[in-house]
Amino acid sequence: MESKVSYETQKLEKILLEIGFGNRDINKYMELAKANIETGAQRLHMLDEKRDELLSQIHVWERSIVLMDCLRAELRKRKKKCKR
Repeated sequence: MESKVSYETQKLEKILLEIGFGNRDINKYMELAKANIETGAQRLHMLDEKRDELLSQIHVWERSIVLMDCLRAELRKRKKKCKR
């Protein structure tokens, strides 16, 4: 049974790391998960905060891509004018 717990713990830690949790937050999350009291709301809050953070970053990247595409379109447009 111990190896299953260890495997599931490692799996959860890996997921938390992949979604961007730092070591401190992983440790806090794991401590909450192992606590004998109900900590689901606290863990859900941690996940919600990380999700909001990632969505904000996605919006920044999306804006950067849009701006980059505008610049690329301008350059392509100029290049076509020069070939005529």
